[in-house]
Amino acid sequence: MYRCRKIILIGLLIGFIWITPAMARVKVAVFPFQDLTSEGNGVNWPLTEQLEVALEEKGLDVLSKQAVLSFMALHRIRTLGHLETYQINLAKKELGAKLILLGSVCQNKTTPPPALTLALYLVRTDDGRTIWSNVEDICCIETRNLLGLREPKTIEEISPLLSHNILSTWPANITEYTSKQKPVDIESAWLRPLFVRSGQDVQCSVHLRNPWLPSNKPMVSLKIGEKIIPTKETAGEGFYEASWPAEEADGRYPVSLLIQWPDGKTDVNLIDSYFIDNQPPELDLNIKGTELAGKTTFDGRIILIPRIHVREPILRWNILFKDNKDNIIFTQESKGFPPAQLFWRGTNNEGHQFPNGEYQVFVQLWDRAGNMAEASQWLTIKRKKPQLEIKVAVVDQELIIDLLHEKDIPVAFWQIKFRSANGVTLKVSEGNSFPAQIVFPLTAIPEADKHLGGEIILQDILGNQTTKTIKDFMTKDEEEREIKKADAWSEGF
Repeated sequence: MYRCRKIILIGLLIGFIWITPAMARVKVAVFPFQDLTSEGNGVNWPLTEQLEVALEEKGLDVLSKQAVLSFMALHRIRTLGHLETYQINLAKKELGAKLILLGSVCQNKTTPPPALTLALYLVRTDDGRTIWSNVEDICCIETRNLLGLREPKTIEEISPLLSHNILSTWPANITEYTSKQKPVDIESAWLRPLFVRSGQDVQCSVHLRNPWLPSNKPMVSLKIGEKIIPTKETAGEGFYEASWPAEEADGRYPVSLLIQWPDGKTDVNLIDSYFIDNQPPELDLNIKGTELAGKTTFDGRIILIPRIHVREPILRWNILFKDNKDNIIFTQESKGFPPAQLFWRGTNNEGHQFPNGEYQVFVQLWDRAGNMAEASQWLTIKRKKPQLEIKVAVVDQELIIDLLHEKDIPVAFWQIKFRSANGVTLKVSEGNSFPAQIVFPLTAIPEADKHLGGEIILQDILGNQTTKTIKDFMTKDEEEREIKKADAWSEGF
């Protein structure tokens, strides 16, 4: 009997040893990582999936990708890198997640040397608190070894190293970070705006689920650091609102719900955080055209290259042109991050060409807090048809044509075509310097033809063009026409 009890006890002990790790596994929901390096609300799936696998290997119970995406679709979660408090509560109830991992890819440089930067936040669903955060970056240059053997050279090769560095700072015993205190039952809560400048109003609304007796009604306030903000009850029982001006200093400000009960006990629950940002984005603007007399001059198009020094989300951008009298003559606005390059073809909003003159072009950006950055450059428009003088002479059965040009704007090229009476091209001559002389043997003219026609094209380095159609070189019967090109605004990515 004693031996039998001993065997049963050993069996139970073995079962306990095997069952305990499984019971102790913490369920983690990894939400898709926001990619700040792409346009709009981009997502970086390779890093997201890599961290999921790494966390599973670490012994955590990671929810499936399909479960997380279905949850996001059901609750219409379209913004990555952040969750509202009520969304965290829903993830706890519907997914059973104890922890939520949120992330943002801040740098994803594929050109040599490749580099990655990833910011992560680990949120506890019991009370919505961020219990761990980390920002890691890695570059191929940092991974070089003495002999240069097996050095990573691509994003795909350095991303596992980034995951390893991140997990090396992961809390040693994640179960210690689970909340032991039963939180207040919050039906919903929102904080607006999440990004704000100093002095602007911040508003918060909270709906508490469970009503209480009048004799046990608590005092409900908000707590920001050491500052206590009173709330007012609105729209019925359990609804509370408050507003206050944003603080002076830049930074992250967690907002907690403070409940003070009549018996002296207090409950503190994190609602959300807002960020004060008074610094506009650092912006430069380069423009590319033709340099003429030390000025960037329109040559059929101008390339605008806005450059933001520190990558951050941009809500909207604007292109604006002013003449030398400070009059606004063109503007175009768009949402999101500006393209890497913008191509402007010299027209205004109605599609009409800008007249000759000096113009200042501005690029304006607004970040999430409404800070505006502005950069500008000057450009010149100089539309002028090249002047061409033609001299014709006949010497010893040869037609000699001299082309003369006033060198106001350098010439890009000239071309002359000789045609018979029935339109057959007899000769083509080209060049890019002046004066130019072209010799055409009259013996090359078919006997049936009574005259020799053709066309002369002259274009300068700004794209201005003169085209002259010669009905007969012998009599210099000519007509001049200008080739017009379609003008349009386009964007380059």
